[in-house]
Amino acid sequence: MITETGWPTEDIASGVAGSNQDQIDYMMKLIKQKHKHVKTILVQRQTHIDCLQMKAVGDIYFDSLRGGPGNNGFESMVMGMPVIAGCNDHSHPFVKGVWTIEAYKRLNKDLPFITATPNTLFDVIEKLILTPSLRQHLIELGTLHVNKYHTFKYTAEHAIKTYQEAIKMRN
Repeated sequence: MITETGWPTEDIASGVAGSNQDQIDYMMKLIKQKHKHVKTILVQRQTHIDCLQMKAVGDIYFDSLRGGPGNNGFESMVMGMPVIAGCNDHSHPFVKGVWTIEAYKRLNKDLPFITATPNTLFDVIEKLILTPSLRQHLIELGTLHVNKYHTFKYTAEHAIKTYQEAIKMRN
């Protein structure tokens, strides 16, 4: 998660766990060395309320390099942050039981998450740090996305359609 206390001082926080953690820690260290004003926050093993409070001071959220975005990524988008997410395998829509960002984007073409891999993470984060207009654009796209796809009405209609299709397949 990349967060910011106020322009142009960035706080970068990461809600990641698992095998990529060493890579993430290394990238965050490089970012902090090059951009002295950047502060990083690791949001991990927190209560939901504590997680929300930590993210509330953020400007950019880095979700994970494994699989697709999680609930924290969507929450961060709602909170007005651009979201970086990624996956280890760009060729398969389903990796080890986790939906990849590519699978989400195939289903939802206007999903405004930024994809990163271990090899591109530094450049992706740096571009967001150095380009406030890009961050603002992604925030606007995130707001549009949430207002379109994350409403009670849309969710209920989508669930009903999915269940109806499942019933038809069974009959």
